[in-house]
Amino acid sequence: MKRTNLHYGHRVTQISHHRKGQQHKKTKPNPCMLMSGVITTILMTFIYLVTSSMHRTLLEESAEYDRQQRVQISLKQKQEDAIAASAAKPTDHKFVTVVLPSVVNTNGRSKRLDSISKTWGPAANAIFVTHDEEEYMQTYTYTAAAAVAGAQNSSDFTSNDIDNNNNENDAPKKSDKASAVSEIAKTNKHIYPQAMFIPPSVATEDQGVPRLQYVMENIVKTYNPDYAFFVNDHTFVIPQHLCKFLNSNEEGNDNLPNEHFYAGHPLKPQGATPYAFNSGASGYFLSRYTMKTLVDKFHANGGEDAEEELDENCQGTRKWLQGNPGLLTANCLKMSLGVDPIDTRDEWGRHTFHAYGIVRTVKGDFDDWYIRKHDQLNVILGEDEKYHHELKKGKECCSPNTISFHYVEFAETVALHVTLQKILEVGGPSNISDEELKEFIETHWPTDKKDLGGYSHNLPPQSKKTVWDDILYVVKNIAPSTPLSQC
Repeated sequence: MKRTNLHYGHRVTQISHHRKGQQHKKTKPNPCMLMSGVITTILMTFIYLVTSSMHRTLLEESAEYDRQQRVQISLKQKQEDAIAASAAKPTDHKFVTVVLPSVVNTNGRSKRLDSISKTWGPAANAIFVTHDEEEYMQTYTYTAAAAVAGAQNSSDFTSNDIDNNNNENDAPKKSDKASAVSEIAKTNKHIYPQAMFIPPSVATEDQGVPRLQYVMENIVKTYNPDYAFFVNDHTFVIPQHLCKFLNSNEEGNDNLPNEHFYAGHPLKPQGATPYAFNSGASGYFLSRYTMKTLVDKFHANGGEDAEEELDENCQGTRKWLQGNPGLLTANCLKMSLGVDPIDTRDEWGRHTFHAYGIVRTVKGDFDDWYIRKHDQLNVILGEDEKYHHELKKGKECCSPNTISFHYVEFAETVALHVTLQKILEVGGPSNISDEELKEFIETHWPTDKKDLGGYSHNLPPQSKKTVWDDILYVVKNIAPSTPLSQC
């Protein structure tokens, strides 16, 4: 038994040593385990990269949100400071131009505001009415830079300036003094364009009546000008003629700002409608006295200072009026105050305010509804035995003192502005030939339909010599003889 046990023990010992020897031999790797390890490593790396990317995105979004918040706060502060500065002292300007939001191509509004700020806006004392602060961001920077350079007070702002700075990304880079500009703008109410933001609690973008009432009230309280010229962001304005128009109407009547004054391009609805209204597209003037009276009427039986009872003629209770607040103004003026539009044509029956672009106006290619609204103007303006209140076309379409055109998109605004400036730069129409002017216009005028807008017409083809002759004549005829300046 003992021997057997020893033998068995010896065998166990040998087996044990044999197995230990096997452990020192190189073993083959398990393919499944290797693959599992590789997959695990890849997954961990992928998770790390995704997590890192998400983290970076969150940080970037947070930073962008903070930046936007700072911008909005800054813009609001600028507006509040500008209002406070203006309220401290009445404006020295004879007028302001109120630029209301156009209902056509709303997506292009920012570009239109930007083009206005680079062209006629500063000299016309433009105030942009907007529901969206972002629409005014790029314009504010450019306007301030131009103000420091004195561009809106001189003829230094020329066609070359536009050519060299027509890219919308160039505007904030125009002046190295941009940092100083914001400080100037905070206290200098003479820097235009300015902005008037409409609080959502007052009106949404499709509520035209309460917006116009709010704007009119704030124009009177904040700026207190002799006159306000109401247009929209599709309107092109010639500031020099605007000043001339007001000065000529004040001849012999220095008290005109303190009387009723309602001037533009009159239109008369068909039928028994007892009033005429001025086209909101081509723009209309209201005197300070007229605006103050309208504000009282709008707030009758509800305003702090108004003592009159509610006047139904001056309340925009009907839904269709929201898109036509100018009709409510005209109805209120006529039915409650007995005020009619005045005839603003010149002695040859040529209009001063135009509801279409220059090419379409010269061609006389108007919509039927627009033509018909001139048929019954004799009821309001009196008989016109010579011209019968009919629209003119060709060389006789437009008064030399033309103030406005409409349906003008951003690119055409720049083109028309630099064309008029070019004539001024060379010393007047007699110093530029028709061939030179035509070449200049063709070089600068937009050709893409989206840059012209749906209601404007392209330049005529070369074969339409008569139309070209008319356009060149009218452009030369309406070109201002004095530089841009605030009056």
